[in-house]
Amino acid sequence: IDEEAAKLLVSELSPTDGIIAEGLLGFIRNFMNQANHFINKIWTYPLQIKDCAKAGSESELDYKFPLMVNTKSNIVPDVKLGSTGQREIVNMAFRVISMRCLGLHDFPLALDEFGSALDVEHKHAATYAVKTLIESSSFTQLFMVSHDYGQYGGFTNMEVCVLDGRNITVPDKYNQHVVIE
Repeated sequence: IDEEAAKLLVSELSPTDGIIAEGLLGFIRNFMNQANHFINKIWTYPLQIKDCAKAGSESELDYKFPLMVNTKSNIVPDVKLGSTGQREIVNMAFRVISMRCLGLHDFPLALDEFGSALDVEHKHAATYAVKTLIESSSFTQLFMVSHDYGQYGGFTNMEVCVLDGRNITVPDKYNQHVVIE
């Protein structure tokens, strides 16, 4: 009886198909809705992260997040199989929503070569979305590494630090706040 009770308890508390999975799925669906809302501000055609419930199951989770690209019939089985640009936007959405969920929305947002894999149209939309995050006080500061002047030049209240000015276009005013020795 104890062994059967233990098996039942383990089954019911499983993070893949028990009541813990059911609770996680509710959080995951809320998180995905917020992430998809962020993605919709940037992406020019339908791109949506789906929850990780196994097909045909309401509470069994496999922790792979399918990606719907353009149409409901075009499903990439896991985000990691999406294009580089799609993964970049999904990662940004996950980062922003995770920081909000953890109460870190009043912290600096760090971006390293964000948008480098995006086409021009998506890059402009992504830069605008980041600019909106900063201007709406969602994040107090932005630390951004970029070689794309068109991208970082879109931020009006910025201080630029150029470590090596060779082979890049530099703004008129830079390194006024730092001393490089």
